[in-house]
Amino acid sequence: FQIAMKDLEIRGAGEILGANQSGAMKDTGVSHFMRMLQKTVEEIKSGEVSADIEEEENVTVEIPLSAYIPPSFIPNSDEKIQVYQELASAESAEHLDEARKDLREDYGTLPREVENLCKVIRLKLALKDSNLAAIRVHKLSHKAYEVTIRMGKNFRPDQMFELLQKSDKKWTITANALKLKLDNLPITWYEDLLRDVELLTPKKEVKKTKEKKPKKTK
Repeated sequence: FQIAMKDLEIRGAGEILGANQSGAMKDTGVSHFMRMLQKTVEEIKSGEVSADIEEEENVTVEIPLSAYIPPSFIPNSDEKIQVYQELASAESAEHLDEARKDLREDYGTLPREVENLCKVIRLKLALKDSNLAAIRVHKLSHKAYEVTIRMGKNFRPDQMFELLQKSDKKWTITANALKLKLDNLPITWYEDLLRDVELLTPKKEVKKTKEKKPKKTK
């Protein structure tokens, strides 16, 4: 999970925000720890716990946003690391919004760099939901950019139907990626990109319940 951070070494930030993060409450944040605990309890109750746990596919985000926590916002290094971990450990957009709300209550108005950090994490969550492995916005020339979305191992071709029908962008589809060339980055480029990634989210199958036949009366 690659993010430009001026106040942390890139390798250290990668460990904090990447798929290899580990630890309990101190490292992941209390709210995330409680969510993991609740999820485990529910799995145990339902009998869904398996000894063979598939390793989660690492997701990377490379976009042109200055995303980090400035020293002026959180001077204390230990607190800053915990905030990084709490934001990065969000499992859904709702959990990320909760973390942002807590952050505002604890430290005040979020600077642009922190808002950008939340945008990067939000995009990563959308990629995971859509079975995508990576996204990269690469500058080709003075104004031209290329967007590359790499498919993950569980991505299915039928996930592209919504994108092809509803997106106003001309995506090029290759064997394992989607590519888009832009003459420039519009003001709404992030929102447009997030929307298109969400269009790739697989539709959940609705289970039909069998209607109970009325009992015959004698």
